Amino acid sequence: MRKIGDLIYSALILLCGVIICATSSYAQDMIAPDQANHNDANKDAYPDSLALTDMFIAVSVPSHRVYINEMLRVEYNIYIAISRGQINYDFHEPDFEKWYVFETTPPKDSFVTINNKKYRKEPFAVYYISAFNAGSLELPPLEVTVPFETPPVWISSEPHPIEILMPQPPYPADFDLHNIGDFSLDVQKPIQTTFQTGQLIEFEFVISGNAPTFNVLNTSLYPQKLNDLYGNELKIYPLKPQNFYEDIKDGKYYSEMHYKANVIALTPGTYSFPPLSLMTFSPTTQRYELIQTKGFSVSVEDNGYVYNPPTLSSQLEFETLDPVQINLIKDSHIPRLPWPVFCLPLLIFATFFGSNVMRKFNEKRRQEQKLELHKEELFQKLAQSLSSSDQLSLLKELLSILLASDAEPNIRLNIQALCDAGLSTSDALSLSNIYDTLSRANYSNQAPLSPVQTQEAVRILRQLQKSE
Repeated sequence: MRKIGDLIYSALILLCGVIICATSSYAQDMIAPDQANHNDANKDAYPDSLALTDMFIAVSVPSHRVYINEMLRVEYNIYIAISRGQINYDFHEPDFEKWYVFETTPPKDSFVTINNKKYRKEPFAVYYISAFNAGSLELPPLEVTVPFETPPVWISSEPHPIEILMPQPPYPADFDLHNIGDFSLDVQKPIQTTFQTGQLIEFEFVISGNAPTFNVLNTSLYPQKLNDLYGNELKIYPLKPQNFYEDIKDGKYYSEMHYKANVIALTPGTYSFPPLSLMTFSPTTQRYELIQTKGFSVSVEDNGYVYNPPTLSSQLEFETLDPVQINLIKDSHIPRLPWPVFCLPLLIFATFFGSNVMRKFNEKRRQEQKLELHKEELFQKLAQSLSSSDQLSLLKELLSILLASDAEPNIRLNIQALCDAGLSTSDALSLSNIYDTLSRANYSNQAPLSPVQTQEAVRILRQLQKSE
């Protein structure tokens, strides 16, 4: 019996040893991946001096030289020594006023060892940015304060100059500096291939790539090409921007822009629609590349449709009457009633009608004043709100009022609607980014908008209010 007890005791000791070894191996696995990544091109840039070893900020960028419009991934990480435990801090987000920016969800926390000291790596944010102008630009700093330290601790990310390059001249014809990136073009052909004269022919062009695509295509070139080919045989409408979409796919930025084309065939026949072409510069291959869609043809049958272009009437019908007819109208034999008998019913009717109109006008004015007060209350709440869910709710309610829509807004899919409501393209995209940031923050219980983002949202909404 004693031997059985010794065997059980030995087995328990062996089992504990196995568990300890497995735990140590798991801990090393938690640290090893980040240590291995210190040698790659996208490693964090640690401060030159690690004197403040308990806490510092590092910035990760794959390159310090990019082209105009080329997207650059920037990751801000906060490192806190594990020996310090949890540290509560305040932050001031980077201000990308000179960049186009798309923010995405940062990775999860991890553990690393630097100079034989263990740290918790807290990814603050991941941005994909592109510059508007060539030259040298510094990445905006991330600033952090620890208010409960004595004295209070203030740290900031170190400067990171980025060189913004221009493609080498000479530039090909029809090349624009917005066309820098690896793009592709596609055409969504009409569902049918046979139409009637006077029937609308609809098709779409889709441009996608690893850079922003909302301002790449010159919308006047393709209609002009159709006009040169067919002249008065087609009624050609301008290309109309539709949906703009951007996301991160497989760790890379991706955007997509749709344009709708509408034409009407005025005469029967076979119409061959030429390809849509675009001259681009690829940062990957360092070469100018011409991309284009495939052409397609449709048949148009005659159904007796006759197109009558609108004309302006030069004279009123009354002005075409001759003097004799005008005199006959003036000398009409309508019996003349005494004016009090004729005017009294009109006066009663006008009084009743006028009072009713004024009552409705005053009621409408009261409702408008009430709505204005409600909007001002929403603006104040949005400016003071510290909760992402409250900010998202207030933003949705303000947009439904300002856009006069009962439907829940979906800004990312309706940038054109915001532009039609009076916003510039840059403001519409900024509001789209803020809405998307709030949606993600509300979904994952992240921090609300920063004061700078909140002020920007209020400014754009005020501009939308002025355009009502």
